[in-house]
Amino acid sequence: MQATIFTQTNSEALSWFYSWGNILFLGIAIVLTLYVFLHSYFKEIPALAYKLLVILPIILIIPSLVFTLSPYENKVSMVDNITLFFVLGLLGGIIPIISSIAYAVYSSSAKKRNYCQIHNIYYEDDVCPVCAAYVEPPGPSPTKSTIIETIPKAKGYLIDRVTGKPHTLSNVVIIGRGSHSEGEGSKINIDDSYISRTHARIEFDGNRFKVSDSSSRSGTFVNDRKIKGWVTLEDGDVLKVGKTHLKFTQSK
Repeated sequence: MQATIFTQTNSEALSWFYSWGNILFLGIAIVLTLYVFLHSYFKEIPALAYKLLVILPIILIIPSLVFTLSPYENKVSMVDNITLFFVLGLLGGIIPIISSIAYAVYSSSAKKRNYCQIHNIYYEDDVCPVCAAYVEPPGPSPTKSTIIETIPKAKGYLIDRVTGKPHTLSNVVIIGRGSHSEGEGSKINIDDSYISRTHARIEFDGNRFKVSDSSSRSGTFVNDRKIKGWVTLEDGDVLKVGKTHLKFTQSK
């Protein structure tokens, strides 16, 4: 029946697309969409535009799939759109391929950027522009190790109130569950399903420790109060992340 339709419309050259081509393009688009979404998530790379460019074109393949799966009677009523459906389906398969290649190039260059573990920013130069203020001119260009050495050493601990396990704090600490990107400071991994992968951040400003929430699902609490922005920790404060309670102290 289908062969008859393509013969009647002089479009035999398109029959391959409606037999298996559109399904192949759909599969490729889905695989590339998963690649961009998962890679950007685990590498923590902002890629909203690329995500849209790989997932939205899938809609263009739908009309050709409807034509392929429709009974013969319905195919007859849509026969005038065979070429249009083919063009849309072709675009729906090609755009995700181009977009994923562009994302791969973008993500590769993004990983080469330098990351400042003190100020939580990416920069293109040899030295973080904010950290540069810690080094007094004149003199040779400062290195990242020189900059970090100018920050006083941190001394603080978070003690799990249930297990009693102590966690030593450094100048920059990420509290979360699972892995995190390199260069973000030390990590306190907590086995708590209510804790986000990157839940909270603690920094030492040279005198005091301060904590902020990292857009976690359940929020971060200090002494049972949900925090917004940065909050300075006092000795004896109780930090709540997920279902875990951590007592802050500067003496172990």
